[in-house]
Amino acid sequence: LFVLRWREPHAPRPYSTWGYPVVPGLFVAVCAVIVTNALWTDLGAPLKRIVEIVRRRSLMVLISDFLAPIEALEKNLTTLTASGHEVMLFQVLDPAELTFNFDRAVMFRDVESGRDLFIDPATARKEYLRRLSTHNEAVRASCQRLGVGCRSFSTNRALELAMFDYLCERIQRGKSTNRFAGTRKGI
Repeated sequence: LFVLRWREPHAPRPYSTWGYPVVPGLFVAVCAVIVTNALWTDLGAPLKRIVEIVRRRSLMVLISDFLAPIEALEKNLTTLTASGHEVMLFQVLDPAELTFNFDRAVMFRDVESGRDLFIDPATARKEYLRRLSTHNEAVRASCQRLGVGCRSFSTNRALELAMFDYLCERIQRGKSTNRFAGTRKGI
């Protein structure tokens, strides 16, 4: 779409893209982060590259389970916010990850290391849930410190609905702050 509009600016268009170029650009950026995140858990290199490429202040939406070390996440988020970008995290976890509700011992494969782990859920559940809760609290605390938005939800909720809810709230926040922008004395 971008290339077509650049190469043939006077070509007839049977339809128009709502919010062009912002919405399609945001879509491309989000897709790039999703694909990158699917390939690598370490967000450092791709986010650094995004900061190099995207010079104008933008809304950066990161979608991941964010189960990487907190220090690395904070460093990456700091890079984005220091570059002037507004950042929004969508932490997506499978319901099984949130409840660890397995009935019998299972062989798990660590997709990052390739190791096989035999785990008895009755023994591991309490500690796993405690560590997951601690980690997720640390993610939220880091986001709050850095002024980064953060939403968590499970994969049984459609991503587009979560993003739609966030964008509606963001629009409402913008309307409420704009409504009162000129009401102070002397303005």
